[in-house]
Amino acid sequence: MKITAQVLNDASMKREIQRFEKMVGRGVGDGVKQIAESTGRALASKIRPYGMSAKKGKEFEENIKEQIRYVRYGVNVGAFSGSSIEAAHEAQRRKGRVRIRKVGGKGWEDKISEGEWQSYARRKASNAGMVKAGWIEATQKATKDVMKRIPLWIKRHVGRGVGSGRMYKVGAKTYLDLQNKVPYASDAQSDWEVESSLENGRKNALKFMMLQINKSTRSFKQ
Repeated sequence: MKITAQVLNDASMKREIQRFEKMVGRGVGDGVKQIAESTGRALASKIRPYGMSAKKGKEFEENIKEQIRYVRYGVNVGAFSGSSIEAAHEAQRRKGRVRIRKVGGKGWEDKISEGEWQSYARRKASNAGMVKAGWIEATQKATKDVMKRIPLWIKRHVGRGVGSGRMYKVGAKTYLDLQNKVPYASDAQSDWEVESSLENGRKNALKFMMLQINKSTRSFKQ
């Protein structure tokens, strides 16, 4: 999944970056970088499960394991087909998730063992946060800076080639290219979620810059 966004595309944002430069003493480049980082963070956050907290990551890992346990049950009672837990799980996934619902069967047969599903579940749970990490890595490559406050369940995937990015200028315009290289990224995140992230990223960057400007103003008055 690849996006291209114009970082400075309205007069109000340009004015705030100029104020940011004047009042805070940080250059236009810092303001542009703040917008890029805010955009990348918003993109990572707007993937189900929404958010990036460590608690959210733990819940997500447990949810993945529960989906796989459910698939094992379905196979073993004859409701689902599959020669292995991996094949059965992939067959039941839709947009990266398994919908858990009540299933009937013909009686229990231990086609998939306890050890097989648990081993597979641990491996799949360890992938939690990979799509989010794709946007973080892409943003870091674009800004050439390390983003702070990235929780471990996402950070563990950063640096594994899951994202690429760059910032460049065409005339007076600055553009941001971000590519999430996780193969199932487009299934995990809708176009609406991407558009919403781009808007929220700009808004959050503007809030940050205004906060820094206000702090600088209060300090100056004192």
